[in-house]
Amino acid sequence: MTDPLGITLENVIVRKQSISMELTGDVLSQFERYQAFLQEDLGQEVSPSILARELVRKALDGDKAFQRRLNPLRKKKASADPASTDTAPAAQAPRTGDGGSV
Repeated sequence: MTDPLGITLENVIVRKQSISMELTGDVLSQFERYQAFLQEDLGQEVSPSILARELVRKALDGDKAFQRRLNPLRKKKASADPASTDTAPAAQAPRTGDGGSV
């Protein structure tokens, strides 16, 4: 079974900083449901702190504008490669904030 969070040995913690986070309302409900889903799917307990950390990691990895800013050389290389240019804009549903996934 593959790990749905994509946790790998490369994700070893080198630096560590604790933060306090409060979840309320719909976000708390969705977090608890997701945690229960993973626990059922994996057959083992899923720590809320590890789950929160991995969800933040996935959000940061999935933010294309942030990744372009982190990796400007990759952006320049891709734009210089004619095979990597798209002629049509990508269709993307607007994010409403009420149930969008991380």
